[in-house]
Amino acid sequence: MQVPSPVIPLRTGFDFSFRTCSGGVLLDQKGPSNGFVRLEVVPTTVNYSVTPVLFIASHLKMTWSINSIEESVTLGKDLDQNIIYKVQFTAGSGGTNSTLSLTGLASFSAAIPNNILDFTNTGPLFAGSPVSGGGTGFVGCIISGRNIPLVKTGTSINISENCTLDYQLGCPTKGQSNIFVPELC
Repeated sequence: MQVPSPVIPLRTGFDFSFRTCSGGVLLDQKGPSNGFVRLEVVPTTVNYSVTPVLFIASHLKMTWSINSIEESVTLGKDLDQNIIYKVQFTAGSGGTNSTLSLTGLASFSAAIPNNILDFTNTGPLFAGSPVSGGGTGFVGCIISGRNIPLVKTGTSINISENCTLDYQLGCPTKGQSNIFVPELC
């Protein structure tokens, strides 16, 4: 879904909320020279082919690439439990870094180098869409916030009220298929 705001508002800051049972890309925007800014919930993964079994809990990941330099930060864990989490990006100024924070059952925060504020877009801002070059479409609900307005369209993911996760008692056990299908609210 294309967000009505044409640019991810890094210089002014933003917030929005989400909940999911599986994750995927929350926001994505392209920049020049293969640059991008992406926020995603990385799903839980379990690798049984190694000993001991490798378990990586779901987490929020912000990745950006500017002038061919890719950087990322991760926050939180177990974000795929159908619990509302609020994501907030606060722009830095002067010698103060920008901040990405995540609040839900617990609060997490990470400093983001201010070079992220040099990002310029070359394409529209998308919410919940699969992206070329990696990532999957978001399965869950995203709720509009400050400087991230979301509107319902015929092809949108679940947004705002009446989320299909409202009717789901918890989330499916890992390894089982999800019993809900994202649809327009």
